[in-house]
Amino acid sequence: VKKLIFIVLGCLFMATDCKKKDDFPPCELPPDAFNTPFTFQLVSTNGQTLIGESGALYESTDVKVTDSEGSIPPSVEIGSAGIIGLIIPSNGDETDEIIKKDFFLILPPTGINPNEDVDTISTTYKLLLTECNVFWYQSFEVTYNDSLYHSGEFPANKLKFIKQ
Repeated sequence: VKKLIFIVLGCLFMATDCKKKDDFPPCELPPDAFNTPFTFQLVSTNGQTLIGESGALYESTDVKVTDSEGSIPPSVEIGSAGIIGLIIPSNGDETDEIIKKDFFLILPPTGINPNEDVDTISTTYKLLLTECNVFWYQSFEVTYNDSLYHSGEFPANKLKFIKQ
């Protein structure tokens, strides 16, 4: 009888706890830092969108974003609604290292300011290789003109930078 109980328990254990590799769900297209843009919008102190189509202070087509070398990153996108998307990491970024990158938001002259206006966006982040074998942010921090706007996990929603 004891032998029969051990056999039955062993079979139950094997049937419930032993799963084939195919029984586990695959990684479902997890976010990837090299394909997920950081998004932001420039607003006035009263919340008005400053970059966009007609009616905004700055036309989307006249605004530029450059990296610290003065080059336009290949992954920058400035939408007509004034939302700017930017892929932050680049090939060669190492995991488990704190990485700092600066970008410049170049705004065209206006009636108020006859010169280009250059604002600084500084990012500090650390990448990790996830169990799904993709890179994601272990930490992410962003400042706009020396004001800290975000610190922690990568922001899921666009940030609104306030133009003083």
